[in-house]
Amino acid sequence: MGKVTAAGTGMPDLPIVFIPHPVDTLAEQEIWSLVDEAIPGIVRSLTSPVRAAAAEGAPGKKVFPTELAAQAGSTEAINRQFYERGWTDGLPITPPTRRAVEAMLAFTDRAPQEVLATLPPRGGSATVEKVAVNAVMAGCVPEYFPLVLTAVEAMAEEKDINLRGIVTTTAPTTLAVMINGPLRKELEVNAGAGCLGSGWRANAAIGRAVRLIVLNIAGGAPGIVDKSTLGHPGKYALCFAENEEASPWQPLHVEMGLARDTSAVTLFTPQGLVSMCELASHTGKGVLTTIAHSMAHPAGGNIVRSSPEPFVDAGRPAVILPPEFAAMAAKDGLSKDDVKDFLWERAQMPYTAIGGEWEMGRGRFRGEGSPILRVASRASEIMIAVAGGPGRQAAYFPNFSRPVTKPVVRRDGTPVRSVYDFRK
Repeated sequence: MGKVTAAGTGMPDLPIVFIPHPVDTLAEQEIWSLVDEAIPGIVRSLTSPVRAAAAEGAPGKKVFPTELAAQAGSTEAINRQFYERGWTDGLPITPPTRRAVEAMLAFTDRAPQEVLATLPPRGGSATVEKVAVNAVMAGCVPEYFPLVLTAVEAMAEEKDINLRGIVTTTAPTTLAVMINGPLRKELEVNAGAGCLGSGWRANAAIGRAVRLIVLNIAGGAPGIVDKSTLGHPGKYALCFAENEEASPWQPLHVEMGLARDTSAVTLFTPQGLVSMCELASHTGKGVLTTIAHSMAHPAGGNIVRSSPEPFVDAGRPAVILPPEFAAMAAKDGLSKDDVKDFLWERAQMPYTAIGGEWEMGRGRFRGEGSPILRVASRASEIMIAVAGGPGRQAAYFPNFSRPVTKPVVRRDGTPVRSVYDFRK
């Protein structure tokens, strides 16, 4: 991971000192022993010259010339070659021929070599053309391309999304894409029954394109740079739309300050998914009480990272309510902010639920002055969206970082009303 990051910043020969993982659970004396062992190597590294290289030419970068597929032979041979080079997620890809990439580029007014973002940890340049190559590989039709580009722009908000952390953490963290606005319907992004699962091309292809971009441009090679202990099935694809028509409240993008007729992409960072089934309650408050207690589980990342002294980069938990639960809450007179307040007040647990060993480690978790742990520092940090079909099943996503919402716009900032606005 360190070598890939160094190469991406133009220092392929940067000396790296290896310190064995884990560190945070060690006793103080064991940590000092590791420090003593590491210091000679650190001194040598700091006092040795480092050869610099141009970032774009540094070893370890994957280059995606669109001519490659035309020279590779059959689709089977192309897939074998791409897989062997580490350019796929393990599933077959659509060959990114020049014709296919140019068809994708017809749905943007940006130049092919324009750099949308520089994506950590490798520091890869996400040019419009490279994004198009990955979108083709993922199975996107050209009409999906404006949404993929918008997702990349959201991905670039490093202060909130923390892509470097997402890619390199041991946590089961991925990127989820939620679509709002008119383009949901134009592109048939599923917001109803089964929206988090399989069966819809837009959901699968857009979500997969985002993940291939993380792999091929950001450099998130599993087991090499991506250090997730178990991984996450959402690292293949996780994309859905908000069921705005079934929601009694403003949709998420309107909550974020955009006009309702503006299409938007929200990127968030789930650490797994907690399914929440509630068959007993007859009121919205009853359902929400069950959901709150389900959110407050001791091993949840948001619990330990938000309480009692929040990390600077503490994630924002997300709750996806089915239409039935949302309607029950609204019937009880609850606004979306009321729901957030209700969940925040109840999604808590005593510090003692974490375990006694924590008292020997990080002082911030000793519960001093606050014996209660919560899923977020403030109620407003809880993200609420309505999605899915009939049924009493909700989903809770503990999140690694903060969500980012971006409008789908032309290069000059004009909102896109239809993807066919881009047809040349």
